[in-house]
Amino acid sequence: MDSYNNICERALKRAILHRKNALFYKTANGARVGDIYMSLIHTCQFCGANRFDYLTELEHHAVN
Repeated sequence: MDSYNNICERALKRAILHRKNALFYKTANGARVGDIYMSLIHTCQFCGANRFDYLTELEHHAVN
């Protein structure tokens, strides 16, 4: 049970930090894009994946 609480606490801390940083987005679209990237980055970190490599692969395989 302790590890579950720690995971939840870490996720909440990240969400709060992101909320504080999100105050500095200039547009609503910029905020949306920033939220998407932060969600991807936090998911990679939670899964143990390399965030940089994952985002790089997404860019290489982007569908236009």
